[in-house]
Amino acid sequence: MAAHNSPITLIASILLLSALFPMSDAQALEQVYAAFEKDGKPTMMYRPKSTPRFNQKYDLTVGILPVKDRRVMNFYWYKDDLFEEPIPQGVTDILYNELRSSRLFKKVTRLKSPLPPKPDNATLQAYKEKHSIDMVISADLVSFNMLREKAGEITTGFSTGAVVAAPTRVMVDVSMFAQLIHLESGTLVWADSVARRGQAFALMSVLAPEEVGSLTRQTLGLVFNDLKMLLSAGGKIMVKR
Repeated sequence: MAAHNSPITLIASILLLSALFPMSDAQALEQVYAAFEKDGKPTMMYRPKSTPRFNQKYDLTVGILPVKDRRVMNFYWYKDDLFEEPIPQGVTDILYNELRSSRLFKKVTRLKSPLPPKPDNATLQAYKEKHSIDMVISADLVSFNMLREKAGEITTGFSTGAVVAAPTRVMVDVSMFAQLIHLESGTLVWADSVARRGQAFALMSVLAPEEVGSLTRQTLGLVFNDLKMLLSAGGKIMVKR
């Protein structure tokens, strides 16, 4: 009679097979997509942190333009829909929530219509009056990608001879370029780039969907905290006349 495999034996067998037959990128890709279909898509959204507290720098109303997607790569291979939200829309929502909670501006509002191309002062003034705003933040999403790489080599225990699989490092890269424009004067008040890489280790080559979501939210949080710090420290102080 065949003995039933215990959970410990089963896990050990999986680790041994993973070590002896490393998962290819194509297999990992299929496993990632299968997990997202089974467990559901995670969300990018999170509650902005209340610290650090910023002093109001601009006693003005700022409008947030939809984030422009300037990426040259999808989030993971050819897939770009692994989250509940479309990526540009999700990043736009986070930008709005982060700046509203930061209290760097008197008021933060959303904008749907883009700035006119190559606007002159009269066009900017008309845009300002139409939307009842003083400033505009324009942001480009430069990168938002998940990468995988082996974090070591397959090893064998010295005394037991057990094979230990090398973990896989899973990384999420996020980078953005943002600028703040004062409409009445046509002044570029502030512009800068922010970039962060978050990482986690997956013993079985891939992370579960919620682990990908958690890593992504942590990385986005760091990116937007950097953006707020730079916005608070740099730029000109503009006042409403």
